[in-house]
Amino acid sequence: MAYFSCHSGIFSFTNALHAIITFKPAELEGISLVAYCIYVIYIPLTIIIIFMWGRRKLQLPHWMTVFYLIDIISRLIYVGLYGKIVLQSEIMFMLVSLLWIVYFHRSKRVKATFTY
Repeated sequence: MAYFSCHSGIFSFTNALHAIITFKPAELEGISLVAYCIYVIYIPLTIIIIFMWGRRKLQLPHWMTVFYLIDIISRLIYVGLYGKIVLQSEIMFMLVSLLWIVYFHRSKRVKATFTY
């Protein structure tokens, strides 16, 4: 059985590419399979966000919300598995993600920048 952990760096693009290339989903189970699926979603989502950022697309704040919600969900899974050992750092990362969501929807600068 292949195994890789759902860790705090789950949304590193290079980690996602490495996991997709290295592991076969048929050999994974449990949290490893969940982390693999999150990686599969993360790669195209990152590419879409980069494209929208460069083109200053109006929909970018909504895509960033999806991105950060996936990050929060993956961190909740991680905390559920590994418990209090990582709880403080994960809570901080989740709060930062929530702040970014609010910023992308409330900021006048974001609304002025992403207009196309």
